[in-house]
Amino acid sequence: IRIPSAWTGIYGHKPTLNLVPFRGHIPPMPGAVVPPPTLPVCGPMARSAEDLLIGLKTLAGPEGDDAVAYRWTQPAPRHQTLKPFRVGYVLEHPACPLTNEVRDVLAAAFEGIRKAGVAMTEGWPEGVDPTAQLATYMYLVSLVVFGPQLDESKYDETRRIAWEGTRSPLEVVTAQVQTDPWKKITARDEERMIARATWQRWFQSHDVFLMPVVFTTAIPHMPTGSPIKTSSGERPYFDLLWWISFATLTGCPATVAPVGVTRDGLPIGLQIMGPYLEDATPITFAARLAEVLGGFVAPKGYA
Repeated sequence: IRIPSAWTGIYGHKPTLNLVPFRGHIPPMPGAVVPPPTLPVCGPMARSAEDLLIGLKTLAGPEGDDAVAYRWTQPAPRHQTLKPFRVGYVLEHPACPLTNEVRDVLAAAFEGIRKAGVAMTEGWPEGVDPTAQLATYMYLVSLVVFGPQLDESKYDETRRIAWEGTRSPLEVVTAQVQTDPWKKITARDEERMIARATWQRWFQSHDVFLMPVVFTTAIPHMPTGSPIKTSSGERPYFDLLWWISFATLTGCPATVAPVGVTRDGLPIGLQIMGPYLEDATPITFAARLAEVLGGFVAPKGYA
């Protein structure tokens, strides 16, 4: 949801964990009994942040047996105007640097937010280790995609160590999820909950966290896993997951707002991560941001 939103110039929202039914990439087959996903990604897309709230209210809430007893109520946004928001942000990380055109648009957006009188604090929240959280995310994503090898008799530490010296990072983590004993897998899920608690402590004194959505502009269709050609050289395909990993891992909501276009006319989105269950806060920030930076602009020929 977030990467397409950033590349198409529209608004998108990844809801809080388990807020929207069937939150995976593809809904299960009719009648299938599946557990709630731990890494939800699907949510509404719209041409305005206000429409995101309407879409979220339409989609969100319990279903099936849960709907008998539970109801969902959207917490009010922490602020209704832009200036009172307490904002943290990062523009760069050496592990996933931005291309120049993306960096320029986002830097201009941050400057526009400052000029609007918003208090902004640069840097990762205290206790957040982005490299470690990314590793946990990639492990759990691989677990979802490739699944564990539940027969622990096939667990072979020596074989896996030999792989780690010769295979790509993605192949290594795939080997891990297929050979790790169950106690190691559950330990990774504990890391996910610790990551959420770390972010939630930060959200006690801040309202939203701003960061890129993706390191490059929209790319041509290509086979999954192919190297991506950018203005700064080739990049690994799975770098596309880097900036979206933190909200996905923790289950926190994240809204994408269009904040400008490159010299070539390609749209750039800004990721607005919010506190757990408080989806209206990043969506409302996106709405107020449009008043300062402009919102959705239909591409030429689609007005």
